[in-house]
Amino acid sequence: MTDAKTGSEAVTSGVAQWMKLFASQQWQALSDLYSTDCKVFLPGQDVITGRNALNELWMGVHKAGTTTVTLTTMCVEEKDGGKAVAEEGDYKMLKDDGSEVDAGKYVVVWKKVGDKWFLHYDIFNTDKVKAENGDKPKPKSAELRDELAAAYVDWEHQYQSKDFKKLAELYTTDCKVFSPGQPVAKGREACSKAFEGASSAGIAKIVLRSNDVLDMGNDMASDSSYYWMYNQEGQQVDNGKAVVVWKKIDGHWKMYYDIFNSNRA
Repeated sequence: MTDAKTGSEAVTSGVAQWMKLFASQQWQALSDLYSTDCKVFLPGQDVITGRNALNELWMGVHKAGTTTVTLTTMCVEEKDGGKAVAEEGDYKMLKDDGSEVDAGKYVVVWKKVGDKWFLHYDIFNTDKVKAENGDKPKPKSAELRDELAAAYVDWEHQYQSKDFKKLAELYTTDCKVFSPGQPVAKGREACSKAFEGASSAGIAKIVLRSNDVLDMGNDMASDSSYYWMYNQEGQQVDNGKAVVVWKKIDGHWKMYYDIFNSNRA
């Protein structure tokens, strides 16, 4: 439940509250974000109806190993004066060590009751495909996408943990990071200082999502991606896009060139 005036404001505030309440294991407060007659559509399970059943649901997810859920809003459909809005987004479920349990996409219909907004319909599905008839080899493009996605999960974890030395080790020794309005950061030490500066400036969390990947051959690759930056309160303060050129060194993908810019004026 959120008191935001518009649907878009409700989504921004509600998503931040949802993540914080799950991480702090406040199951009743998390359930109260949903309408009394809500429906949650879980993959492979019956529809859950009503907020009273949600405490057990989210507690079970946590007990199964997911300690953090990251929600990233991609789009909000809203009509002026409407009593409901639709939100489209991506999710990640992470363990304590930052490793990924699951990742996928979701759609939430938010409903306004009185002057407050609630999650009403909540449906999601995974991007992970279960192997049929045994483990089938993935196409090389799919393997590359998975490897870069895993590297981004590690990047997010090191940044949020403020371990900027380990974060810099995800880059090549001769890397270059092109931050807007800043000199090019050359090498791991400069890279570490650049991201430490962003953290000190109030950027508590950065979420990265790869959009498409390109195998360049000779142990090099590139991808385009999107990013979202959040402050300590979980409010989104910036979002934009990036291109990274990768080098494979000793069997691991490292960032070589990293350039990004904001979608905000």
